[in-house]
This record gives sequence, C-alpha cells and structure tokens, in this order.
Amino acid sequence: MNPFPGPGDADFNVSGWIARLTADEQLAEQVAAALSSDPLIRGRRLEIIVQDGVVILQGELDSEEAREAARHRVWTLPGVRDFCDAFTRP
Repeated sequence: MNPFPGPGDADFNVSGWIARLTADEQLAEQVAAALSSDPLIRGRRLEIIVQDGVVILQGELDSEEAREAARHRVWTLPGVRDFCDAFTRP
C-alpha cells in the first residue's frame, strides 16, 4: 500500500488530505487558487511561500496591473498577516 495516495488512487480522501495540511500550507493553497482565477496572473510561474501567515510571492509579472492584481488578491484572503512582493520585471 502506498503511504502517500494521490488523486488517481481509489482510497484517496481529499478532505482528509486537506485536514492534515498546516495553516501555512492551507493558506498557500488558497493563494494559488486566488491567483489562478485572475486572468492577469493565470499561467504565470510564481513561487508562493507562506511562513506564519506571511505570504511571499516570487516570480515574473509583466505589468504593474498584474502585480497590483496579485497584491489585491492576496490581501483579501483570511489569515494573511503580511505580504512581501518579490516580483521581478521581464
């Protein structure tokens, strides 16, 4: 038996998997979902780091509009204590 079942496995329990995530891991998942729902950000390669509720985004966004959209999305999420924008320009 695989100790780490995945979504393709018959015995994979999404609710149980989510319940085992730490608060920071859950927040990182929420940040990823929020960012991927924004057309200005979707498809960009960003690194999401969360430490004690502090969200750090690293990666390349090509416009100030996209960077502002990312900042806004992050700050609207519950549990975000602080935010660090480490974006680079192309």
